Amino acid sequence: MIIFIVTLAASVIGMLATPLQVYTKMNSAQKENISYNSNFSSSQQDLNYSQDFIINYADEYLDSEFIKILNAKL
Repeated sequence: MIIFIVTLAASVIGMLATPLQVYTKMNSAQKENISYNSNFSSSQQDLNYSQDFIINYADEYLDSEFIKILNAKL
């Protein structure tokens, strides 16, 4: 009977401790990692790229297969 109680207590403690460990690890990772903002803006105005620039950039620098996949999704 004592073995059952010890096993039950250990499993309950384990179930309660695991989410706390995950939460603590996630918070420490967020503090250590640098988050980058993907929005481009300047102090005066937001940077808006023309459609021609985007198309020319995509044709020149991106993989043609990737562009075909994007066009198929659009």
